[in-house]
Amino acid sequence: MEVRAAGEAILEKASQLLDAEHIPHQCEVLVGIPPETIVNAVDRNQIDLIVMGATGMGALARLFLGSVAIAVAQKSKVPVTLVK
Repeated sequence: MEVRAAGEAILEKASQLLDAEHIPHQCEVLVGIPPETIVNAVDRNQIDLIVMGATGMGALARLFLGSVAIAVAQKSKVPVTLVK
């Protein structure tokens, strides 16, 4: 399965769960450098909260690889809630 199709499948399942609970949401598959792409989408769509998963990588992995969640939290103008 290609990456875009996998992302759309995940978002469809999440969307169904949110719809069942009548929770407003917006789903979109974006391509680019993750932190910049996420922050730009937030600005473009006037989103007031980011909720994203954190993989729970250890300090050593973050040191070498960086963390998308940390980068988004640092670059974002809106609150970021990390879910582990």
